[in-house]
Amino acid sequence: MNWEAIGAIGEVVGAFGVILTLGYLAIQIRQNTRSLKSASYQSAINSMSEVAGSAYNDEDVSRIIHESLRGKEVSDLAQYRFETFLTRLFRNFENFYYQHEAGVMEDHLWNGMKNSMLGYYRLAPVRSWWESRKEIYSVQFASFLKNEPENSGAILELSGSKFEAPGDA
Repeated sequence: MNWEAIGAIGEVVGAFGVILTLGYLAIQIRQNTRSLKSASYQSAINSMSEVAGSAYNDEDVSRIIHESLRGKEVSDLAQYRFETFLTRLFRNFENFYYQHEAGVMEDHLWNGMKNSMLGYYRLAPVRSWWESRKEIYSVQFASFLKNEPENSGAILELSGSKFEAPGDA
């Protein structure tokens, strides 16, 4: 066997090694992507749970939200607390929207969150708040809410009471 044949065999073995390495890297990248998506979703869910916890762990805040969603008059301080709750809630919704648009959140996860978001968005007190605050959110997110068909989304139910958007009753 001459040196040229040995060199050719070495090149074939080297090429095979490169192909195996690339395959291994592709598998690792796919697994890493799944892990990142899962961690991102979990982080968003934790943040949403924190916002929800602020409502149900404090009886005063729960009452304020409950009354405000019904359009009842509340004190200036209660109105501020309600608007702060909505700001935090819609920041989380915006995060879910962004993750979905970036391809990080899968459709089946996004659809449930979108229905919840639209359930809130269609309530008159929330819509009134939104019109005065939409500029603090991304143009893309605001446009999404504005252009979403009125008949999509879920009816919001809290504490056994059904809240419906105007025209749904």
